[in-house]
Amino acid sequence: MKLRRTTAMFILILLLLGPYPTAAAETSKSFRYDAQGRRDPFLPWDGSEAKSKSDIDTQDLHVEGIIFDQAKGSLAVINGAVLKEGDGVGPYKIATIEKERVLIAKEDEKVWLPFKSGGNET
Repeated sequence: MKLRRTTAMFILILLLLGPYPTAAAETSKSFRYDAQGRRDPFLPWDGSEAKSKSDIDTQDLHVEGIIFDQAKGSLAVINGAVLKEGDGVGPYKIATIEKERVLIAKEDEKVWLPFKSGGNET
């Protein structure tokens, strides 16, 4: 009696849950968005092209802090992100971290970003 009830419950659950995965797969294939002449919500309001990560200018990058450690590897805080040598920031990669500046490189372009400390050094 108990086995029959368990089997019936299992079959009932399968019947109730079975159609959902196929219905979701069908709707995702058939859905197509039509803007009907409205503007693209992902473009800026003024109609200009949106800035991608690869469009970052070096003037937009600010070194906010440097932890210089030759033994364990130095870290730099650029625009709030903690980065080490080899990490990427936009289209650039961090080539070298020194005590007072950071060298970033992209293809043939190399740029030194200075660290201008505003606090006390310890």
